[in-house]
Amino acid sequence: MNLLDMVYAKAKENPQKVAFPEAANEKMMQAAYETGRDGYIIPILVGDEEELRALAKERGQSLPQMALSWLLKDSDVTSVLIGASKPEQILSNIGIIGHTTFTKEELDLIDQISKEQ
Repeated sequence: MNLLDMVYAKAKENPQKVAFPEAANEKMMQAAYETGRDGYIIPILVGDEEELRALAKERGQSLPQMALSWLLKDSDVTSVLIGASKPEQILSNIGIIGHTTFTKEELDLIDQISKEQ
């Protein structure tokens, strides 16, 4: 068994929740479906993209930055794997440093948007 096979096997033993903030995107939906179907993760599809973008803008973040902030808001989350395909995405993601807290109102709004889907 190679290293990657060991990683996949470990993921299947204890699948974790993974948020897909662009749930309306067909490729994101496909990725969520396939990885969930195969037992690697428990996909969470997050609501209306435009409403979430508006909230992210109010927070001074892009939607991907807000999604990363949301994932890292809990102290029991120690790391988040990101699929950056360009150096610019990594630089943008660094922008969340020091900006991973949410007000109760922001969290309630995210929950409301997510439940509408």
